[in-house]
Amino acid sequence: MSPVLPDPDSTTVVVVVGAGPAGMAAAVQLAEAAVPVTVLDTYPAAGGQYHRTLAPGLDRGRDAPSSGPSGSSGPSGSSGPSGSSADPVVAAFTHHLAARAIDLRSTTTIWAATVEDGPTPFVLQLAGPGGTEVAGGPALRAATIVLATGATDRMLPFPGSDLPGVLTVGGAQALLKGQGVRAGERMVVAGSGPFLLPVATALAEVGTEVAAVAEAQPLTTIARHAPVGWQHRATLVEGAGYAARLLRHRVPVLDRTAVTAARGDGRVEEVTLSRLGPDWAPVAGHDRRLAVDAAAVSFGFVPQVGLAALLGCAIAPDPVWGDPAVIVDAHQATSVPGVYAAGELTGVSGAPGAAAEGALAGLAAAHALGAIDTAALKERGRLQRRARARQQAFAAALGRMYARQNGWVGWLSDDTIVCRCEEVDHATIRRAIVDLEAADLRSVKLTTRCGMGMCQARMCGDAVATLVAHHRGEPPSDLGALSTPTVLVPVPLRRLAALATTQDAAPAGGGHEVRPPLDDQHDRRPTPDA
Repeated sequence: MSPVLPDPDSTTVVVVVGAGPAGMAAAVQLAEAAVPVTVLDTYPAAGGQYHRTLAPGLDRGRDAPSSGPSGSSGPSGSSGPSGSSADPVVAAFTHHLAARAIDLRSTTTIWAATVEDGPTPFVLQLAGPGGTEVAGGPALRAATIVLATGATDRMLPFPGSDLPGVLTVGGAQALLKGQGVRAGERMVVAGSGPFLLPVATALAEVGTEVAAVAEAQPLTTIARHAPVGWQHRATLVEGAGYAARLLRHRVPVLDRTAVTAARGDGRVEEVTLSRLGPDWAPVAGHDRRLAVDAAAVSFGFVPQVGLAALLGCAIAPDPVWGDPAVIVDAHQATSVPGVYAAGELTGVSGAPGAAAEGALAGLAAAHALGAIDTAALKERGRLQRRARARQQAFAAALGRMYARQNGWVGWLSDDTIVCRCEEVDHATIRRAIVDLEAADLRSVKLTTRCGMGMCQARMCGDAVATLVAHHRGEPPSDLGALSTPTVLVPVPLRRLAALATTQDAAPAGGGHEVRPPLDDQHDRRPTPDA
């Protein structure tokens, strides 16, 4: 039985969850349609990972980035976007934020949500850092929600990956850009995907000795599937620019190579770099050791679909990457009326595509609320639909360039920690599958405690699913979900103890009539209008 949540203390017409490129673009379209919109974001400043730069109040110096891979500093002391004001979405968001057309609530996390009857059916439970109280009350009710929760780094385990000093590539970037802190003095950046190059470049340019960039995929595969055409020229030139800057810093970029082990006394002191075969299985006799004090390792991104699943949105494997993603129609509407989704949680395609999807979601929400007519919906979304299609084609090319292989299972020793929160090792998971005949992810969770810790499978879920699929010989999509929590993030027990005993609430309709969905067909990769 689901807990009875406290009555919301405030209402709004539209809540946008996430203030990255998708969330900002959605909020801009809603603000321009004069729809009251509240944006919730976990971080101190809007902009997301793509536009993240120095945290407010930090000085630039040797230990802080002079320029990041994704933007420049925002206004010091502001909770507005930290990306470059030259970006039109950032500039428009900043303008509407200053005009109070957008209500931005930073350092705010949704820890639970329910759907009820009435004109404002969505009730979101809010918390600050560590489950603290937030300004505006502990709950918020909305008529419409735009989900723009983004994605998180994919971390594949290896022996020693639980040592201090081993972190995700996104984590290294967040430390650098958000706190002005280098994760280490001598680092290796490893994994797979285009994200490795800009982060390694940023680290090298602030004085970090980047001992190597290790890309698991062969460069021949990357080059063979690289997108062509003038519409992708800027992105390819950007990637070549990062490679040139790394060359100036004498950083070796190695293909068909991965960090397959880390060792150290209390923290990482050394990693093993292994040559990989086409399936990413280590090639015997081609290992070498590298002395480092930090290792940033990521293998692409995994959509953050937890809140969408909690709201009841349909989720299916993304056709490009195979990860669970929210299904949307051509207007970014989900299977739940009144809920839209945009950006990486509908399938990872990059910041430009996320911004286009966010704008389309904002327009569709404004239309459903009667704030704009159908002609305006089509006209204002024309360029955004083209941008979305262009970026989705680029994402499909990236999927071929950086197709994930499952030979990484060969890196694991029996005592390799797969679930850090509960300290579950590879042998325990294999025993649950082979000896105890756990047939799906839920059974593995119940027998091993994988996914029951603080992160609720956000870090280990993808790896556990791949391991179970490998040992059972089944696709991950047939194994169910490892974790479907009703509480999304850890909160103090006092927040749970404060749950009300009644569901009665006094909703405020906001003066907007909700129209029916624009269409009933849901397709994560819609074909845009010509």
